[in-house]
Amino acid sequence: MQEFQDLRTDLQRVTYVAQRGEMRALRFEQSYSRKSEEEAVSFEQIYDTLIANEASAAKALEVMKKCIQKTPPGNITALAVRYMKRGWASLLLEYFEAAEADAKISLSFDCPEELMWNSYEILGYCRARIHDYKAANTYFSRALENLRRGAVSNEVKATAAARIMAVFKTVKDKKNKKSGADKPDETKKPFPPIPQLSYGPNKRFPSASSALSFVTMEGKGRCTVAKRDIKPGDVLMVDSPFCTMINPSFLDTHCFHCFAGVATPTPCASCAKVWYCGEACREASWASVHQAECHVLDYLLDVNIGKLALLSFRVLTTVTWPGLQRMRQSIETLAEAEAEVKDEPQKEMEEEAQEGKSAEHHPLQWQGKYLAQDYRTVLHLTSNADKRSFGDMFKRSVTAVYLAHCLKISGFFGSQDVEEDDMSFVASVLLRHLQGGSCNAYEISELEVSGEGLSGGKLQEVGGALYTTISLTNHSCVANVARYSIGDKCVLRALVPIPRGGEVLDNYGFFFHSSTVNERQEVLLNQYKFRCECRACAELWPLYPHHTSEILIFHCPSPGCYSPCSYSTSSRTACNVCGNQQQYAKLMHDMEQQLKHYNDLLAQVRKGTTANTLPQLLSHSTFMTRHVVPPVKHYTDLQEVIKRCYILQGNIFRPCQAATPVEVQQRSAPRLRPSKREVVLPR
Repeated sequence: MQEFQDLRTDLQRVTYVAQRGEMRALRFEQSYSRKSEEEAVSFEQIYDTLIANEASAAKALEVMKKCIQKTPPGNITALAVRYMKRGWASLLLEYFEAAEADAKISLSFDCPEELMWNSYEILGYCRARIHDYKAANTYFSRALENLRRGAVSNEVKATAAARIMAVFKTVKDKKNKKSGADKPDETKKPFPPIPQLSYGPNKRFPSASSALSFVTMEGKGRCTVAKRDIKPGDVLMVDSPFCTMINPSFLDTHCFHCFAGVATPTPCASCAKVWYCGEACREASWASVHQAECHVLDYLLDVNIGKLALLSFRVLTTVTWPGLQRMRQSIETLAEAEAEVKDEPQKEMEEEAQEGKSAEHHPLQWQGKYLAQDYRTVLHLTSNADKRSFGDMFKRSVTAVYLAHCLKISGFFGSQDVEEDDMSFVASVLLRHLQGGSCNAYEISELEVSGEGLSGGKLQEVGGALYTTISLTNHSCVANVARYSIGDKCVLRALVPIPRGGEVLDNYGFFFHSSTVNERQEVLLNQYKFRCECRACAELWPLYPHHTSEILIFHCPSPGCYSPCSYSTSSRTACNVCGNQQQYAKLMHDMEQQLKHYNDLLAQVRKGTTANTLPQLLSHSTFMTRHVVPPVKHYTDLQEVIKRCYILQGNIFRPCQAATPVEVQQRSAPRLRPSKREVVLPR
């Protein structure tokens, strides 16, 4: 234990671990969820049993997803029929857009049309639902024609033909509706638009607004400071990730590449573990990261090696081995220089504080532009190596060596014959990122909602990412900005006015109103290696709702007074400290009007109306920040409402819900009741 603790550099630590007998005895082989036609057939048989009962359609849909995921990509006919079957299950559940998408995918395989009659039937129903009767007629006609030519039993033909004809007759002579209001938006994108940076981009830090400057401060490190007065709602950063990862619990519901929720996912062509929203994301993922990790994915998602394993692995596959070799000398020089750093700067800062001097700001030194895809920005993230315990550092060192072996068998080095010093170097870089990621990785979030507005939504962490510009902001338990995700991008917006020269302060997930000072300090010290000295911690602000009753404290507006006063709707019209009447009475009147208007705004937000109400909420935030004395329940509530409005402009996930049944079904057409023999796998 002491021998390991005496080691100075990450290279020494991973070399020490790699030489242990247990690590030398490790043998790595490819480990991933493989395609299997045998397993796919088993899933299909279960599907055929379930789909015979319409009440089991939801289970049948999930089984068919697994079936498709297990199907080898070369089995074209089987894939076509299985996509058709998945579309049929979606249709029974009235997930019409998902059903139509799968029917079109099934037809894209160019299989004999007599096998695909059910796909045309699905498309007929989906088109009829949105009153596109001309297309519905065409699809139903082709369904009947191909059904007659199909190699299915006469019983199946008779049942299916009767079902199709019952609907076909209903829509045959109908004319398309002129209004396109019910038609799906073909241009709909999975994510909201990315907002523009307020005041334009920073010339040297293009992911940030020109309203920001970046400095270093003794005792605090790198900081973000306002170069001008900032208003609530200002977009201060829009940061792209250096690399990302999905959380394993979302593998079955979200795109492995872009994190969009998907109802009709496309599987990886090589493994049976991950899904994509479409062919474009599948190809982009394979070209960028998944090709390297696909056959070792079980190792990378092992819960025993921590959540940062896949992210750290992806940092190196993004850089590539040739890219890492080009930077090898500078990386090793940086590591040596950090090992030589002593405590003199901290001691000097403490001595200056005792003498009454304030810590100085210095411009952040950086050569060239600070770009999201520049590996140097990741390399220089704080690792806090000198503050880590033996157990923490030893476990990360073991994980780093483990990941280096995963890289080796994935083909990262271009050969399985790898020099030991190259393995140690790569492991040392992995160790650096395993440390830096614990302090600098951020969540990719989404709001799962069943409706609109504030009620019922659940914010969830879909994945993680390295945002190197956002990482330049420090923490406060009373943050003046808020983050939210759009796709894999992170947006940082002001919650309250930030004066020129004020520090931009993010929150790392620990708010003063939801956890005690001791709880916050313990977690921040353990994970981020610092003790928070924000106002809420220094003044021991109470938890929400802060007081036993709603007491709104504000500053007297009289110049030279600024005494705290308690808001009341009583007839008192003068400050009880300075006696000012005119300004005091005006503020009381304005306060009353503001609070009344806020209640109206809150009602609108709860109904889902945020586009028009957000600017007014931000104006209310400016007013309250100028006059209120925190902490107070109303002010905390206001910040939370604004945060939720921001989040509603980001990633939203709405699980599939049953839509209104098609008009033709309401006109006594028979319910869709498939027989398990209606869609058959060709022999």
